[in-house]
Amino acid sequence: MEFKLLMQEFRDEAARMLAKVDGLIHDKEKANQRQDELKQEYSEMLLGDVPQADLSKKKRELDRVSQELADYDERIEAVRQLRLDKLRSRLPELNEAKLREYDRRSEVYKATIPEARRLKAELLLYYCQMRRKINDIRAVHNQFMEAVNACNLDELPFLTYKRQTPHIPVFSLLSTYSGGMDAPFAPLEEEIINAFEYAKVQPWIRLYGETGELLSDSIKANKRLQELKNNE
Repeated sequence: MEFKLLMQEFRDEAARMLAKVDGLIHDKEKANQRQDELKQEYSEMLLGDVPQADLSKKKRELDRVSQELADYDERIEAVRQLRLDKLRSRLPELNEAKLREYDRRSEVYKATIPEARRLKAELLLYYCQMRRKINDIRAVHNQFMEAVNACNLDELPFLTYKRQTPHIPVFSLLSTYSGGMDAPFAPLEEEIINAFEYAKVQPWIRLYGETGELLSDSIKANKRLQELKNNE
């Protein structure tokens, strides 16, 4: 039988028998209140002008309730022990199902590793593409300098052209100096640890996972997440 089903049966039986214990405790409390009432009534009858038959009847009722209270303690303890015995008897089967579930979930987890490696390869290859695009920008300047070199210019105009290097947009690979953890486009060690160990990511990543929206920073993402929460 599946672990999930066995676990649910275990919880149901534990709750059902606990409710039985709680019910007995509640009944005992009611009996205890009744005993206090009877003691008060019996004391008042002893001080009053009450027929002996009525007094004896009240005393018998008080004795009966007192005996019920003593019986409740025994019944409560018996049901508690019965509950433990029944739950403990389920543990061996539940443990076997747990081990099977361990194995099943371990296989599911192991199957994620190839996909993680594929995504790693995709990411690193994408970084290679980014570098090639940077090189493409620089290649324009290098090709232009071929023309400059062919013209045999004086030093000043030559240096003027040489220093007109292309403006390459600057994006942070790993540095958090300018914009905190939102700045780098590469995963940081801290981010990797948080994701793998605690399933915790930055708000902009969480927003992307939930909606597919890709915002530039976590402040905007937090506002968007709050909007979505308010609209639920």
